[in-house]
Amino acid sequence: MTMLRNGAAVVAASLANVALCGAGGWRGGGWWDCATAFGAALPLLWVYTQCAFGYPLVQAVYVALAAEGVYRGAAAGDHAGWLAAAAALLMFTAARLWWNGMYVTLASDGRYLHPDALAEAAAKKAAAPPAGALRAAVFGARPEPAADNHGLVRKPRPPAAAAERPRRFVVIVNPAAGSGNGAAAWKAAERVFCEAAVPPTTFVKHTTPDRKGTDIASTFTEENIDAVVTVGGDGTISEVLNGLLKRPAAGRPTLGIIPGGTCNNFARDLNLGCPAHAARQCLAGVPTPVDACKVHHNGSVTYSMNTIAWGVGLRAVQFADQLGFLGPAKFDVGGLLAILTFYPTPIVTEWTLQDDSTVSLCGEYVIAMSQLCQRAGNGFRFGPHAKLNDGLVDTCLLKHVGVLRTLELFDEVKRNGCHPEHHDTNYVQWKKVTFETAVPTPISVDGEDTGTTPMTAECVPGCFSVLV
Repeated sequence: MTMLRNGAAVVAASLANVALCGAGGWRGGGWWDCATAFGAALPLLWVYTQCAFGYPLVQAVYVALAAEGVYRGAAAGDHAGWLAAAAALLMFTAARLWWNGMYVTLASDGRYLHPDALAEAAAKKAAAPPAGALRAAVFGARPEPAADNHGLVRKPRPPAAAAERPRRFVVIVNPAAGSGNGAAAWKAAERVFCEAAVPPTTFVKHTTPDRKGTDIASTFTEENIDAVVTVGGDGTISEVLNGLLKRPAAGRPTLGIIPGGTCNNFARDLNLGCPAHAARQCLAGVPTPVDACKVHHNGSVTYSMNTIAWGVGLRAVQFADQLGFLGPAKFDVGGLLAILTFYPTPIVTEWTLQDDSTVSLCGEYVIAMSQLCQRAGNGFRFGPHAKLNDGLVDTCLLKHVGVLRTLELFDEVKRNGCHPEHHDTNYVQWKKVTFETAVPTPISVDGEDTGTTPMTAECVPGCFSVLV
């Protein structure tokens, strides 16, 4: 059924695209314009197959053609022309919404469906790419620890003890996460909690624009809480984590994760699938320590559990925030716009590596993405070697190599995460870093603009625990 639905969505989108070409060119029987529109679509199809950013480009052109058809047809009094263009535009919109739904559709085995699902599954079966010669020469090769195919190093742990009493959860729900996915995720999780053999006691709190997850997590007054369960995306988890770390360490609750956002990169690294599966992990999981990154900048301290972005990565997030109507594709479009508009900036950095040695690096770069999770945004695998509990943060730095080469490397990042092998990148795994630029430039922590350079950051091993 899932494959049938996916195939139908692709067919519907293709039909809508063809109709848009014709409708955009058909202005009162202008068949020459119609043929021109179809001809313009052919090179776009090649772009779509060759570049990760091709799909948003194709969408933009198709919508422009349809809008032109509506405008010209209405201006000329050609009712048939503008009605056909409007119908095609509506069909395209419906197909696009259906396509967006595929990003958050749940398969029967509890995993998120994703357009890159097959490619990712194949990549997971393959061994992680070895460290490149440049990385080994400059930063030293680090043997990969024994790990599963996700973001946790597997360590021995005691078996889960039988619950002597119902678990007590403070549940922080972001209903607006993932364009409404947060509310739906909580409904699915709540059903699992109610049907459990020993249902948990839950204290449900919803975030609002005026009351963020940080405020709720730092100020709730319920006692004997086993876990604070977040329902939302990576941004919600980051807010709640920063709130929890403001509480006294003694008796600080562990963190439960129910994915309900747009991309859910942290949940993906924990191998949490659908909300129902994640809810069962909250009931039966064992608290497992994971790392965080403590970021010092502009006189303040922020903790990161996902990504610290500078350069193109930060600019892409800023664009994506303004393109929420595109769904997960907002990160692809935002990345393209960022690459086209960002200018290289000289940086000076000093890294403390795993063996406590230090390395300095300077030059003109366009991106620095520091990862605790393997992925950022819509599946961009900037940290292919990152593990959530290895005591290290992974940073990908991209040199100033021009727009076309940058686009090629972004394709590498999204398709297979093999960019650490390229001589145009530096890939560093570190305990501590000092990051400076010639002039103060913005940085973001877990998608939030938090200040400017200079910045220092350090990995805090086992900073908090999650139920897995």
